[in-house]
Amino acid sequence: FAMSRVYIYVILGAVSYGFFHLIAFLVTYFWGNIYDPRAMTVGIPISIVFVAVFLPIVEKIKYSSDIFFFKGYNPKKIIKDLIIKLSKIVKLEELYEILSEEIRNVLNVEDMSVLVIEEDKENKSQCISQSCSLNYKPIKENGQICQKAKEKKEIIVRDELGLSQKKLKQEMDKHSAKVIVPLLHKDKLRGIIIIGEKENNGGFSREDLEFLEVFQPQISLILENILLYREIKDFNKTLKRKVNEQTKELQEKNIHLQKLLIMRGEFLNIASHQLRTPVTVIKGMSDMLLNEKVPNNKRKKFLKGISQKAHKLSVIIHDILSAAEMDTEEFNLEFEKINIVELINKIIEAKKEEIEKNNLKLNFKPPKNKILILGNERYLEQAILNLINNSIQYTPAQGKITIKIEDKKEEIILRIADTGIGIPSKNIPQLFDKFVRAKNATKVYTDGSGLGLFIAKKIVEAHKNGKIYIEKTQVNKGTTFAIHLPKA
Repeated sequence: FAMSRVYIYVILGAVSYGFFHLIAFLVTYFWGNIYDPRAMTVGIPISIVFVAVFLPIVEKIKYSSDIFFFKGYNPKKIIKDLIIKLSKIVKLEELYEILSEEIRNVLNVEDMSVLVIEEDKENKSQCISQSCSLNYKPIKENGQICQKAKEKKEIIVRDELGLSQKKLKQEMDKHSAKVIVPLLHKDKLRGIIIIGEKENNGGFSREDLEFLEVFQPQISLILENILLYREIKDFNKTLKRKVNEQTKELQEKNIHLQKLLIMRGEFLNIASHQLRTPVTVIKGMSDMLLNEKVPNNKRKKFLKGISQKAHKLSVIIHDILSAAEMDTEEFNLEFEKINIVELINKIIEAKKEEIEKNNLKLNFKPPKNKILILGNERYLEQAILNLINNSIQYTPAQGKITIKIEDKKEEIILRIADTGIGIPSKNIPQLFDKFVRAKNATKVYTDGSGLGLFIAKKIVEAHKNGKIYIEKTQVNKGTTFAIHLPKA
């Protein structure tokens, strides 16, 4: 910088010295003396011409100094090229990159940083994002740099600050900042360019500051456009996400509605068959008893028939309510330690009379050691009872039902086998669905609800690693169901 000024002053001195002696030689040649009245009269317009010519010469010499000492630049061309580059960008990262490259090259500075002040819509506060490729420490929004940039709204040069700006000087020194360029849009601070030391440790020339002043509003406008583009992009993303969420919600509701319609159809189907039959029988027998059309010796039989059909109706309604309870996401069980052998013995005792009445044989050989499982006794009893009921209903007289417990390391496998009618292979895939019964089962037992296996599956699978499946089956030979339950 010092050499540049010496260069300028030496050349200006040489030009002035040469011009003066040229005029003195011409005046002496024509009039013999520079103090001749004629010479002094001619000197007045010559001095005016000299001043008029001298000012452009000074600018040219300064420009040549910048070219020689500071790798000079053409501000108009640089600004034009920069604006063309910047007008094509829509990302802050690209803005950081271009500004960093161009300002470093043009001003010959060691480092620079770009801060962008963004509004946080939710918190109604402002946060500052910084170009991450640079070495400046995070700058606080309530610090001197941001506050002065908002107040002054003009370029701040560190070396031109007075004694009253001590705090601002200290903060600028902390961040190695020599020049602060506020980026404003409609008097609102949207960002700050912080420029560090020059590589030659020189000061910033008038041309440097003029370049930044011309460049300042252009960058502010481009930054505003980028932030607006980001807001629109974020809004579009939010809108798309909301639309997707609403669409998903509508799809889920539609699927749920379809399930409800299917359930409604299934319920109407079960109501029209399984519910109507016992209700019709109960009503018919009750009417006959009320009208005294039944002989005394058959009244007991009619009352027994009414009781049986009422019990069947109760079982079907219980199954429907259980299925409705279990076919929800809220179906969760509380678990405790259960003696599985005791639970099965309890079920067998309850079904003993019906087994004997159907002339069936039930075999259960419990393990010698005590087996505790982790489960819900009430619901497990219902699931196992459903399987045993199926074996009783679909096994002809003289048939056999076998219950076995296999003790594994972390689980037990409970098998319930019978020598009943078996299950046709085409009915197996849907057998655990609601209101589904095998074709041969409907012929043997007309009052079934088609919910027993669905309920059993829901209960078993509500246990940890619980599963239920048909292990083997053959028409007219029998079926074996297997249940896996966790040990306590």
